Amino acid sequence: MKKVLSLLLLITVLAAGCQKAELASSDYPDGGPIVGSWKQQSEMIVYYVAGKEVFRTNLPANANDHIEFRTSGVVADYNYNADGSVTEADGSYTISEDDASLSTLMQGTTQNFQCSFINNDTLTLSGTAPLNYTNNGVAYKADSATLIITMVRL
Repeated sequence: MKKVLSLLLLITVLAAGCQKAELASSDYPDGGPIVGSWKQQSEMIVYYVAGKEVFRTNLPANANDHIEFRTSGVVADYNYNADGSVTEADGSYTISEDDASLSTLMQGTTQNFQCSFINNDTLTLSGTAPLNYTNNGVAYKADSATLIITMVRL
């Protein structure tokens, strides 16, 4: 009987620990869960024709590149070049009150993303992507394309 009760207690604790954390800007006096430095962990584009996935590609990420979201609404994108130099591009961002959507303006281009905070240190962004792609040397055009970026907090 003791083993059964211990097992039930363990299952209850594990189940409670596996629930998705509720993250909202009001819980973060510094401006929200997005504020800070983030490193791109993965980037993928999924292409669709007639509503069906036809192709997906993983895009390479530089291990040192990162993005910094500041409380002032400024975003800085740091790209590390092969020669060791760093290129910084500054822009602005807004995030919805419920942290579900993000809009960035960088170098005259606005991008809109849906946000999903997996936890305080993992963020997934999804948005539209260019429709043209190449597969095995052949150029194609999709009806729609989705960019999916996973980022981890530095």
